[in-house]
Amino acid sequence: MVRQGYASLLRGLLPEVEVSEAASGEQALQLVQDSIPNLVVMDLSLPGISGLETTRRLRQRLPQL
Repeated sequence: MVRQGYASLLRGLLPEVEVSEAASGEQALQLVQDSIPNLVVMDLSLPGISGLETTRRLRQRLPQL
């Protein structure tokens, strides 16, 4: 619910920006394979792979992120 609220807020404030959502760390890692984000807002208590571990893996793949 919080994730959807943030996404809705970002879409409203920045309609020209693509906003993607992931419900798990695994899904976030999959989304990054399809398109490289400019910004990631991460929940540290994601189900499955934790948000902290997901962030670590994202930074390994995309050091500029």
